[in-house]
Amino acid sequence: MEDCRLLWGQFSISSLKLEIHSCGRPLAELQVTNVKASLTKRPFDTAVQVSVQSLLIVDALQTYGHDYELLVASHKHVMYVLINIS
Repeated sequence: MEDCRLLWGQFSISSLKLEIHSCGRPLAELQVTNVKASLTKRPFDTAVQVSVQSLLIVDALQTYGHDYELLVASHKHVMYVLINIS
């Protein structure tokens, strides 16, 4: 049987920062760096590969203090500083 690819694709993102604001106040932030993904679809199998070097999700709306801002961090000893300029 011949190895025939039906679908193949890949993409990469070096850095992405998404901030959600409401009425000029930050609500949440997502940061990812060095994202790589690929998809191969053949008649007999499907392969998906995803790698992320760094992932950070911040809750800027919470009121419990700076220790509770980070919801998800992909690595230890992360320090996040939220600067709110009014």
